[in-house]
Amino acid sequence: IEQGKYHAVIINPELLILRPEKTEQILRSNDRPDIRLMVRGLVFPAGSYRDLAFLIVNDYSDWNLLTEAAQPPKPKKFLVFFDNTKETEHATKYLRGLLPKSLHDKVKYFHSTMTNAYREEELEEIKKSNTWGLCVTDAFGMGMDLPDVEIVVQWKATCDLCTLWQRFGRAARGQGQTATAILLVEPKDLDNERRTKATRAKLRLPQKREGIGKKRKTTAH
Repeated sequence: IEQGKYHAVIINPELLILRPEKTEQILRSNDRPDIRLMVRGLVFPAGSYRDLAFLIVNDYSDWNLLTEAAQPPKPKKFLVFFDNTKETEHATKYLRGLLPKSLHDKVKYFHSTMTNAYREEELEEIKKSNTWGLCVTDAFGMGMDLPDVEIVVQWKATCDLCTLWQRFGRAARGQGQTATAILLVEPKDLDNERRTKATRAKLRLPQKREGIGKKRKTTAH
């Protein structure tokens, strides 16, 4: 760029030694057979975040930190993707509420307001499994590779397919790992709910037409 002007630069492939006879092409599919895909409708109001309770499968109500060496049973390592920072914080608060206070630091949120230092620190914590799971936005993003994430959740159908697949791709990145990716959607986004609404609309249509006809007749009289 020079004084606001753009200049095209053409690079001769031979300068990069990209000669056909010396260049090997590697094509890889983006298919991930190691990730099980699931779509699940929200059962509870979205604002309650109760549909995330399955992430904390163990009952920790009677668990106490008796010694420094005591280790509580760990759930599967998880990431839950949201599209705004407030939801990450509210969801984290709900999940922490399923744990005794001494274990609240096992579930954290991660979004764009975090510093780079915090980012690196928390990445190490979840790599070591000191943190069990994160509620995140796309700030978690590229380059944050974890080999052993077993569950990835997308909270509501709010992103395009490419973004969704990229988020699901955070799971099972280690050799031989398997994982489950879950799209949690509102009832309005489920096929059966859409069919039900369409059927109701068809049933209401004759009633509306009949009502219009009666109204016209009464007015004429």
